[in-house]
Amino acid sequence: MVALRIGSPAPSIKVENWLRGEPLTSFQTGKVYIVEFWATWCGPCVDGMPHLMQLQEKYKESGVEIVGVAASEDAPTAHEARSKLDAWLTEKFSNLNYRIAF
Repeated sequence: MVALRIGSPAPSIKVENWLRGEPLTSFQTGKVYIVEFWATWCGPCVDGMPHLMQLQEKYKESGVEIVGVAASEDAPTAHEARSKLDAWLTEKFSNLNYRIAF
């Protein structure tokens, strides 16, 4: 278990795949990261995505990075879940401007 305190460096982010944007291997000093754990079946999560896109656009020059982590997709295999999520993102948010991890 990791115990974090104010001023502690953030642990590295570990995900299976990056579906959108460049892979993020570590958090950089001086940047602000907003990490959202979400799923396609979560209505409030999906409703928030356009707002996260607006935040990314508005503050990207200030060092803000939005990172979405798709945490729970229903499918028989991880490969099918990835494919389903990729198709969903293409259909619903083809203009997504922040990273999405699976």
